[in-house]
Amino acid sequence: MGRTRHYHWGVTLPGRTTRSATQTFWNETGYDLNGNAWATQNANDMVYSGIADAAQRASVALDYTAVPGTTTSEVQTRWDFVSQFTPVEPTCPNGGSLVATGTAVAGPTGGNPRYRISIPTYARYSYEIYGNPTMANLAWGALPFALTQTGTSDRNIYTATSEGTLDLYVEAKSAKGFYYVSFRVPGATTGTP
Repeated sequence: MGRTRHYHWGVTLPGRTTRSATQTFWNETGYDLNGNAWATQNANDMVYSGIADAAQRASVALDYTAVPGTTTSEVQTRWDFVSQFTPVEPTCPNGGSLVATGTAVAGPTGGNPRYRISIPTYARYSYEIYGNPTMANLAWGALPFALTQTGTSDRNIYTATSEGTLDLYVEAKSAKGFYYVSFRVPGATTGTP
């Protein structure tokens, strides 16, 4: 037997390194494309019917309404996520970011040149590099990088195992002469960029 229509949610609260997971359901009968009711509805779904407390069960059965002005049937709802944890913005050295320049170096044989970005590292912090040619909030883009001068640019995040200096190599030349480097405790969500 299949499941009723539902969403899975994974929420990582600021300051937490683990994700809280839950599910929400549609407070209506589910139909297939031919207009036939699904065999499994909320009442006989193993997860939904397994919520013993009626108030808790009702809190995850959501009513959806059409999004005003759309032409492709988008719907919306409102739902309060409640957990036993209090979000805590992690305290990071230097606020969790820095601006760095890149030094041009040779790339892999026959490949594009690279730009070496040398940054101080803190053990167990995760690092990302962003390029922002326009300085507009929506233009930040995570850049892929390599851990060696001729290695494959195959990651957008790296977690340092020790303190010291870390060299990261990007192919994208900085449009304004600098790169934005963000670092945080793994799992911490900082929002922007």
